Amino acid sequence: MTKRRHPDLPPHVRDICGKRFGRLTVLSFVSLHHRGPASGYTKWLCRCDCGKTSIVPQPSLRTGHTQSCGCFRAERRGQATITHGMSRTKAYRVYRSMIARCHNPNVKCYPRYGGRGIRVCRRWRESFEAFLSDVGERPSQKHQLDRIDNGGHYEPGNVRWATLCQQAQNKTSNHNLTHNGKTQCINAWARELGIDRRTIAARIQAYGWPIERALTEPVHRHHAS
Repeated sequence: MTKRRHPDLPPHVRDICGKRFGRLTVLSFVSLHHRGPASGYTKWLCRCDCGKTSIVPQPSLRTGHTQSCGCFRAERRGQATITHGMSRTKAYRVYRSMIARCHNPNVKCYPRYGGRGIRVCRRWRESFEAFLSDVGERPSQKHQLDRIDNGGHYEPGNVRWATLCQQAQNKTSNHNLTHNGKTQCINAWARELGIDRRTIAARIQAYGWPIERALTEPVHRHHAS
């Protein structure tokens, strides 16, 4: 039995009714849209395997750009979200927040991150699993994401889980000093050596002492006679 052509289908246009493209089955011709005097493209009514219908331009069917009513893309997004099984964890929320503040201008704290040029590396933007592999599991509820170099990007080697105390020591206003292969802020050196932090700061900033002398020379106390 010969298939009947749609009465409005131009003679030069191939009838693709009944053909499958991905999850779509073509039901009927809808219209012809002209791009120019002698060329055009057709639109077709299609039924998806999920039962929904949609009108799709033939070029999108032919190239595979459109393979469903939209359900296939939604499924893939859902799978990408739940593949790692951690979409409801605190670590994942911290991860999403990291990306938002660096790449979403609508986020309130964006000016302090993305607005300053701070970015999340592509490897992490594309994969939560890659981020978790590089940074590791969150050690405890007290740990937050911290950049070692506050002017650097969120990338391997510059991000760690840190407590609030560690984050405070890592602020831009703290002066990190390296002595005998050990680097820490002035506050930490002061606690370790028993020297007032203001004394250490003055030795370096006001008197121009080298770090080794500033951290090792005893404090001379003057007693009234």
